[in-house]
Order: sequence, then C-alpha cells, then structure tokens
Amino acid sequence: MLSYLYLLLTKLDKYLKKILLLIGSIMFFVIFLILSIQVFLRNSPFRSLIWAEEFSRYFTIIFVCLTIPVLSSKREHPKVDLFVNYLPVSTRNIKIFIADITGIIFSYYLFREGIDLAFGSLSQLTPSLRWSWGAIYTSIPIMAFLTMFFLLINLILELYRLANYDKT
Repeated sequence: MLSYLYLLLTKLDKYLKKILLLIGSIMFFVIFLILSIQVFLRNSPFRSLIWAEEFSRYFTIIFVCLTIPVLSSKREHPKVDLFVNYLPVSTRNIKIFIADITGIIFSYYLFREGIDLAFGSLSQLTPSLRWSWGAIYTSIPIMAFLTMFFLLINLILELYRLANYDKT
C-alpha cells in the first residue's frame, strides 16, 4: 500500500513539474516573441504595440509564479540552499525537513494573503489591456498552493525513503 502511494506521488510530482515547466517555457517564448515584435514595430513606419510592455510584465509575473514551486521543490531556490547549507552536514535530513516545513508555513501564509489580494482587486483593471488585476494576482495563491503541494510531496517521499532505508 505504501509503495503504491510512493509510486503514485513520484509520478504525479514528475509529470506536474514537467507540465509547469512546459507552460513556463511557452510563456517565456511568447514574451520573447511579443517584445521582439514590439522592438521591430517601434523602428518601422507602422504603429507600435502600446500593450506589449504591459502584457510582457504580467506574463512575466505569471511565468515566475508557475516556475517557483518547481524550483523550490527541487531545492534549487537560493534561500533553501542558504538555509540547508548553513547547518552542519551530519544533520542533513533534519535540515531538509525544517526547510520544507518552513516553506510550507510561508506558502500557507502567502496563499491566504494572496487570495485576499486577488479577490480584493477583481474590479480593478490594468491600464492598457483592461485585464482584471485579480486575474493577474491569482497567480500568487496558485504559486503558494503548488509550492505547498510539492513540498508536502517532498516531505512524504523523504520520510518514506528514510523509513525504507532503516529497514534494509
């Protein structure tokens, strides 16, 4: 039963990270394409795109919010490395456990406050695109939820590995 749950969580973790990184890569390409067109049109006799900078700014926010959970779960986020490397080597598992718990607590706080921010700004619109700020700010609670999810999976998988390591 536990080994089945372990396999299910590792597959879910793997594929969800791949999907998020694929979406992030596509978004990064779209940002690059829009800004390239903007630069070309700025120096041509055609009219430039007045919405390109605002579009790229909001897409960058969403792009970053989608990729942060993947990086923090892989422990590639600089703050996690700094925290984990600060303590002695002999306590590696404890350091990782503390880093994951701290990340989950911070992500929960960010999730709660992000929902308040997103719902509080639903009626406000961006200047040129006229998008709802709430739709853009929704990326914050999504990022926090995904970070909590990935860190919980990391915690469960690490505890499972430790429990099986002790049996051998």
